[in-house]
Amino acid sequence: MAALTPGVVSKLNPLAQSAAGSVGARLIGLAIASVVPAVFWMILIETAATWLGAPFALHTIWIMGSAITVFLAVVCAPLIMRHSA
Repeated sequence: MAALTPGVVSKLNPLAQSAAGSVGARLIGLAIASVVPAVFWMILIETAATWLGAPFALHTIWIMGSAITVFLAVVCAPLIMRHSA
């Protein structure tokens, strides 16, 4: 029995093929994959800094979050945006 990978499913179901190839859906997925972990790490870093008695300024937290978001977007983009035929 063949494993039901996304490639096999898209060959079996034309509707799944059109959904899997949607650029908008991939961009939304890329945004979620980069922003959600960045927000998590921003909260974790700020909580740890406050707990240690040296909270960061809001501007510093936004810079760290932006850097994490950009890094994750650069790393995840080739994986999420690749075209699977």
